[in-house]
Amino acid sequence: MYPSGSGGKLCERSPPPAVKETVHCEAGVVLGQHSDGWQSRRIHVPVRKARKSSYAEVCLLMSLDIPRSNRKKRRLKDAVAQLSREAELSPFPPRKRPSAELSFPSGSLQDLSSTPESNSAPREHSRIPKSVGAPPKASARWQVTRELYQTERNYVDILTTVLQLFKLPLEKEGLVGGPILAQEEIKTIFGSIPDIYDIHTRIKADLEKLLIDWSEEKSVGGIILKYSKHLAKAYPQFVNFFEMSKETIVRCERLKPRFHAFLKINQAKPECGRQTLAELLIRPVQRLPSVVLLLNDIKKHTAEDNPDKVTLERAVASLKEVMTHINEDKRKTEGQKQIFDVVYEVDGCPANLLSSHRSLVQRVDTVALGDEPCDRGDHVTLFLFNDCLEIAKRRNRGIGTFRTPLGQTRAPAPLKHVVLMPLSQIKRVLDLRETEECRNAFALLVQLPTERDHLLFSFQLEAEDVPKAAWLKTLCRQVANTICRADADVLIRCTDPDSLQVNTRDMDSTLSRASRAIKKTSKKVSRERSHSARCPKGHCTGPWWPAGVQMGPKGRSKSLASILRQW
Repeated sequence: MYPSGSGGKLCERSPPPAVKETVHCEAGVVLGQHSDGWQSRRIHVPVRKARKSSYAEVCLLMSLDIPRSNRKKRRLKDAVAQLSREAELSPFPPRKRPSAELSFPSGSLQDLSSTPESNSAPREHSRIPKSVGAPPKASARWQVTRELYQTERNYVDILTTVLQLFKLPLEKEGLVGGPILAQEEIKTIFGSIPDIYDIHTRIKADLEKLLIDWSEEKSVGGIILKYSKHLAKAYPQFVNFFEMSKETIVRCERLKPRFHAFLKINQAKPECGRQTLAELLIRPVQRLPSVVLLLNDIKKHTAEDNPDKVTLERAVASLKEVMTHINEDKRKTEGQKQIFDVVYEVDGCPANLLSSHRSLVQRVDTVALGDEPCDRGDHVTLFLFNDCLEIAKRRNRGIGTFRTPLGQTRAPAPLKHVVLMPLSQIKRVLDLRETEECRNAFALLVQLPTERDHLLFSFQLEAEDVPKAAWLKTLCRQVANTICRADADVLIRCTDPDSLQVNTRDMDSTLSRASRAIKKTSKKVSRERSHSARCPKGHCTGPWWPAGVQMGPKGRSKSLASILRQW
């Protein structure tokens, strides 16, 4: 029988003969059988069950012979005490981190980004004074306001990471090997992020002061209204060019190995939270809608007689106005980008096509059915803008690449400019009836300022998935808006294609293609002869045919001109 020490319990065991074993008593006394008999050793192991690994280490130590020297005894005692402390378990479940809780502890307003157990020091701007107290009875309005502050603080932390971890190192001068990116590329990637950071840093500071000295009459909406004009100036510059920013990141990472290595190193740091630079940069695009949702939630928990009720409504309206302004600017920016794409795609495109008030409405691929403005069978692309129509024809496939002045190879433009005319010159839109010899065709009756007679431009839609009725309706609406007419349906007229000598038969036959090739060759020869010929006294040697008159059998041009005059 052996005393158990401070536990107050006894442990008794009669050893079996010639068997080595270790007996663990309830109060922590360990009995070990050795060759010289049974011996006991008292250790400070709690009554509660220890961890399996630490308990096994204690048993292993106890199964050894008892050390004889005081130094070994003291060392063994220290080791057992250390193992006992590690093996101690709490009877309560582990406590959640304060950053994971939705509400502050009673009587204090703690920093949700750091915990007392954390060894790393939190950021200076994320600290909240410990003396800040929560209201005795935290209301739902206070809880949502605190959530708004928490998300604002996290957002500022993300912007700080973007600036300090990516932008500032890229702008650093004196790097070995020169700058990683050009200044234009850095400006394209980050845009107005510094301005957005400055605004939200001030918003976060104002929200923090409001929570420190909290009362139900405090105005949350007034803080947002205070910076609404600044938000309207900073956000459109970034949101409108966000897609370009992502494309620049992808392109530079693919073409510049140093930038690729720079991203790999910095994106692996814990500040990024396993997110790429493009994923971090999308946060400003998502921020304003989330603030509107939180303000609506605060307004829902605000009493009707609270002065902040009206202020919150004004704040929500101001942010929605900012987002509407951003969407309009984005739409205009995308429209202008589409105009630049048209200029690059069409060779010889007039410079006056570029205009701030012009936007691309629709693009259709067609095949010319007459001799104006292109030869029959030419593949023609119509670019419909809000005030003009650009007509371009497809180039031949035989044209190769050429070198730019910088020495770079560039493919030629796939289209060639034919004519750019205002929509006011379109006098009538003709919907040609569907027949066996004419399918999916339409025509435009045009009056050019340099021509006395009307011209007839006839086309066939190349793609079957483009509804002809929808395209003609869109075209008539834009023409009506240009000439300030409300009745757009008056401009369209359904007519028989035979009256205009328009048909779509034999467009893809071998004979038709050969005929078109011969016609093009003869035009080139005639053009060369006209350049080399000299007309005496200013008169040409050959006949001159008025533009817009189709030559053919006797009486054909006269009948077509009379039909066009009637319209």
